[in-house]
Amino acid sequence: MGFTRGTTLLAWVTGLSEVGGGLLIALGLLTPVGAAAVLGVALNIVFLQRNDPFIGGWELPALFGAVALGLLFSGPGRLAADAVAPWSRRPVPWGLAGLVLALGTSAVVLLAFR
Repeated sequence: MGFTRGTTLLAWVTGLSEVGGGLLIALGLLTPVGAAAVLGVALNIVFLQRNDPFIGGWELPALFGAVALGLLFSGPGRLAADAVAPWSRRPVPWGLAGLVLALGTSAVVLLAFR
């Protein structure tokens, strides 16, 4: 993938972001943080595999990223554990904050470790 330094750290951060973000989304806890984590990982995967000539290189991560982006701006939903949280009542400002977080961390990883 072109990463030359910090590969062990990046592996841990990526794994924890995917598993932790997925668990937060599934449990309905801190939904903007979980969706931002999944979106950040998906952005990096899509960027790194954008020139992959094979089907399935970036399409599935792009789908996961689109779902996480939609979840950022729609909020957690009525059945989520954090349905009464502030980000549930006003999801757009929290979605923008999550989007900035995902874009920022994705850019830092790509610029600092490649």
